[in-house]
Amino acid sequence: RLRVAVRGGQSAPALGGRRRPRRWRLRPPPMIRFSSNSWFSALFVYYGGVVPKLLVPTVLYICYALIVYHIGLSYNFGIASDGLKLLASSTTFMLVFRLNQCHSRLQNAEGMIVESLCGLRGIVACACALSMRGDLTDDDWQAATLVKVHICRLTIAFAVSLKYHMRAAEMMNSCGHKVDRESLRHALSDLVRIKALLTEAEARLMEERCGLYEERHEVSGPGWARAPTSNFAVDINRHRAAAELTDRQPIMGDSGRVGHGGSAMPPFIVNMLRMAIREPIGKPWGYPERVLNICESHAATIEKAYRGMNHIVGVPLPLPYLQLCKLLLLIFIAAFPWSIDFAHGIWSNVFVPTILAMTLLGFEIVADFMENPLGDDSADISVYEAIHEFEVDVEAVFNCSEADRSVIFQSWADLGGKLGLGGGCRLFTQSKACRSTSRFTDYFDWVPLPQHTVDYIAMQSTDISSLHRRLFCEGDRDTSGERSDSSDEEMTGAAGGLRDMYAIRQCVALKASLPHIQEAEGQRKALEQAGRRGEMSFRDAMETGRSAARSPTADMKRLALE
Repeated sequence: RLRVAVRGGQSAPALGGRRRPRRWRLRPPPMIRFSSNSWFSALFVYYGGVVPKLLVPTVLYICYALIVYHIGLSYNFGIASDGLKLLASSTTFMLVFRLNQCHSRLQNAEGMIVESLCGLRGIVACACALSMRGDLTDDDWQAATLVKVHICRLTIAFAVSLKYHMRAAEMMNSCGHKVDRESLRHALSDLVRIKALLTEAEARLMEERCGLYEERHEVSGPGWARAPTSNFAVDINRHRAAAELTDRQPIMGDSGRVGHGGSAMPPFIVNMLRMAIREPIGKPWGYPERVLNICESHAATIEKAYRGMNHIVGVPLPLPYLQLCKLLLLIFIAAFPWSIDFAHGIWSNVFVPTILAMTLLGFEIVADFMENPLGDDSADISVYEAIHEFEVDVEAVFNCSEADRSVIFQSWADLGGKLGLGGGCRLFTQSKACRSTSRFTDYFDWVPLPQHTVDYIAMQSTDISSLHRRLFCEGDRDTSGERSDSSDEEMTGAAGGLRDMYAIRQCVALKASLPHIQEAEGQRKALEQAGRRGEMSFRDAMETGRSAARSPTADMKRLALE
């Protein structure tokens, strides 16, 4: 029997210290799931826990304690314990205080994700439920549906842009403006996903502003050979002179913004969302002007949440404080074994210091995990799963306001007739105006996610028991030892047959057969190929995907042969 284990806990507290009015509520953002019913379930966990980070330092410290114990017994050398209690108290206080600060950042990040997605849900609900009043013409119905499509695609694009921006900001702030290939591949996958939700003009503007660059140069090889290689850079929210960008090439295409670096995606998309919200104001097929106040409050909420998340990622804890914590920790765990009476034996001189050092190092490691809860670590918040839940909600709300609208109003009329209120039902104007039969899938498609994104989501948000079986068993690998490229099936046990119920393999994209939509599909496939070929340039991969959209058969065959 497969037990469903969901991460427990209270909902994220309201920010700002005051009670907020009741709104749409979402459970806390998902992370790796474990069973809270069994006390030992979280104890014997390897991946996603603190054990992998503690294993090597603990082994090294045992060796250090054994060396100290041997020297102390052989040469009768030790130090006085004067002041060590005060040092231990100071170190513990600093570490626990840092742990509390990092836990506060985690709670704030969870609350901001909840607030941003609730605000997006509120915008979609207002746009879908409050439009189309009275008798409308066919053109009015099409205009109302078109605005809904615009708002749905832009809200989803904004949600994805949050994850992209948090990843890009982390790479820019923590990697010295240089990033590794895997992080960049995930960032490019986010951009391709956003591109599939925009119009062609919007996609070109997005590519100009993404802030991802490639620097090509040659390195010396064997003999006189010189091999070309690439460095990747992320540069957003900084104004650059034209001379500073001469050695960089935008990965997503030729940039038309001469003399300027990249800019953040969420403000750019939320501004287009405001433009789409404003279009139906005061029109027969739209909604009255006062609805704009509601939508603007939701837009302000998501923008404020974005600023808060950007602050968490971009502003770490103060360096002097971190330096003092690490310095006190190293001094204490290095000096403590020398202060113990060596006559007390190996337990007091080796194992007790090791347990104490493991505890203090655990505080430090857990604080590092929680300092940036919006990153790509195994214990970070799974933003992708929250985005997928939002996509499913958008589809349900859209269908309720379109294809299911007439069924709902007819059921209201039937209920009124059975309750003896049939005369009142005839005054309902919306029931007479329901003529739309369109559905969400008439304008959007559920397209497959890249395999590396599917694996990334599984590592952050699946059930820990399924994840362990997937990592340490051979049930999901073929006889050749290579992973299957198909993302349609995922075997989670050695015997197979169990499907990971938390796996996410699809996302929403526009259904229109536009050139840039086909480019996005070609670039998605090219990114998967670039991941398998480490020497392939990402800029070349993006151009290959763009050309594959123009000539799919020839270019994809050439890509497969390469």
